[in-house]
Amino acid sequence: MPLRSHKWIVRDGPRKRPIRPSPQPLAIKMNRKKVLTLAVSGMFVLGLAASFVPFFFSMSPSEATYNSLTTVDLRNIENSQYLQIGPEDHGQSLTSWLILRTRNGQLYVYSFPLYKSRYIMPDIVWGTFGGFCRDFGPEQDGGYLKHNGAIKCHDLDLAKGLIEEWQWSYDGKNRGQYTADLQAPDFTIEGNTLFLVKK
Repeated sequence: MPLRSHKWIVRDGPRKRPIRPSPQPLAIKMNRKKVLTLAVSGMFVLGLAASFVPFFFSMSPSEATYNSLTTVDLRNIENSQYLQIGPEDHGQSLTSWLILRTRNGQLYVYSFPLYKSRYIMPDIVWGTFGGFCRDFGPEQDGGYLKHNGAIKCHDLDLAKGLIEEWQWSYDGKNRGQYTADLQAPDFTIEGNTLFLVKK
């Protein structure tokens, strides 16, 4: 009986299994680090979007808010003119506003508290009470703002040391050495209307 020859196949290493498509969805195949990164990023985006909601609402004040404001038609204030409003009673204090437009069209708005029909002057730099003034406003020349003039106290009996100290340029900077600058109130402008916030 003839002998059959046999061929022996020698394989290098273990036999490899064929690669088959995974039935698992993509999210399951992702490792935990990637899933956590996506989750944190999503929460950050949602939180950022939510933080802008009050901002957008604040840009459109409600009708009730507009009704509580003092409005000024800016078309009535030409260059080198000013307007003083008040005093108005806000329950706890009286407030007067000064709105002026310089000769180059720059608009400035300032507010002043009053006590017994007297203006309360800005504090001394060190926090000391400034004092009172009965006649306060910008210098005039023929019914217009004086060129390079000042916003000042016009009281005739003003102490000598306060004559120069209680003067401010139209941009609110004090011309003295110790008194604070003028403060601008909260306001907004829409078109030709200025809205002053009552406090």
